[in-house]
Amino acid sequence: MIRRRSAAEQTAAHLIEELGRGRWRGVLPGVNRLAEELGVSRETMRTALVLVEQQGFLRPQGEGRARAVVEEVREKTLRREGLRVAMLLRESLAHEVNGAFQRLLMGIWHGLEEAGHVCVFTPKTQEELGHNPARIIRMAKQIPADVWLVSAGSLEILQWFAAGEVPALAIGGRIKGLPIAGASRDPLPAFRAVFRDLIGMGHRRITLISGRERRLPSLSAIERTLKEEFETHGIPFGPFNVPDWEPTPDGLDARLRELFRVTPPTAIQVHSSSSSVGLLSFLHRHHIRVPEDVSIICESMENAMAWHRPALAHFSTDWDAILRRVLCWVDGVAKGREDRRQMATGAVFHPGGSIAPPGKWAWKG
Repeated sequence: MIRRRSAAEQTAAHLIEELGRGRWRGVLPGVNRLAEELGVSRETMRTALVLVEQQGFLRPQGEGRARAVVEEVREKTLRREGLRVAMLLRESLAHEVNGAFQRLLMGIWHGLEEAGHVCVFTPKTQEELGHNPARIIRMAKQIPADVWLVSAGSLEILQWFAAGEVPALAIGGRIKGLPIAGASRDPLPAFRAVFRDLIGMGHRRITLISGRERRLPSLSAIERTLKEEFETHGIPFGPFNVPDWEPTPDGLDARLRELFRVTPPTAIQVHSSSSSVGLLSFLHRHHIRVPEDVSIICESMENAMAWHRPALAHFSTDWDAILRRVLCWVDGVAKGREDRRQMATGAVFHPGGSIAPPGKWAWKG
C-alpha cells in the first residue's frame, strides 16, 4: 500500500529543499510568515517545523525565539544552481492592493525559481517598516544576497541600493536619474495628455490621490507633471492637488470629506485599485455622481471594476514586458554581465465614460 504524505510532511520536505538551496540562513522566519508565504495553515507549519528539527536542519532556541538554521547540515545538501535573489517588496504579496502588480511579482518569483535561482523575501516589507529608509536599509544589510530586486522603492532607498556593491534592479519606484537597473512603466506621456485634456475641458480643481512614496520627500514625476501643466496654464498648485492622507480606509474617507467640504475637486485621479474602491464608495454614500459632479480616472483597474457603470477611465500597462526584463536581467547577472539599463514600458489611456466637463453642484455632506 502506498501511503500519501501528509500536508505537514510535504511542507517539511519543501522547507528542507529550500534550506538546502540557501533560501534561509541564520534564523528561520516565524510560523505566521512561513505559513502565509507557503500557503498552508499555521498548525501544518508548526508540525512541519518539528519534522525539520528532527532531521537536524533546525535548532530551537527557546520559547518565542526564531529557529536557527544548522549550517553544517544545510551545507551538505546545498544545491546552488543559480543566484540568491533577495526581494524587497512595498507590501506583502498577500496584501498587495494592485492585482496586476501582484501577478507581476508572482510571475517574477516563479520565473526565477523555475530558472534555478533562489528567491528570498525580506523579513519585513517597506510598509511594515513604516517606509522608514533607515530601518529598511538596516534590515537589508543583514540579508545575504547575490542580487536585489526592489519593488516600488523610495528615492532614499534606491539611492542606497544604487551605491551598493550587490547588483540591484528596481521594479518601479523613484529610479529616474539613479545609476541602477530598472524595469518600470513610463506613464508620463499618457498622463500629461490626460491632464491637458482635463484642463482644456475647464477643470481647475484636479486632485491626485497617490501613495506617500510618491509625495515624500518630494513629488514624484507624475505629480510634478500635473504641477507643470498647471503652471503652464497659470493655475495655482498646492496641497489640495496632492493631499496627504493616512493610507487606511478611514484615512482616505476622512481626507475626501475635507476635500469635498468647501471647494470640491472636479476631477480625481486615483493611484491604486483599493483607493479607487474607497473613492467610489465615498461618492456613492454622498450621492455624488460620476461624471456629472466629478470626473474619475483610475491609474490601474481590477477586472471586477470593469463592471462599474459608467465605465471608468483608466490606464493599462504591458506587465509582461517588465516581467521579461527582470528575468533576463537576473540571467545576465548570473552570467557576469553588468547592466544598469532602465527599461520602461508606456501606458495606454482608456477614456471610459467617467470624464466630463466640470459641473455645478453643492456639497451636502
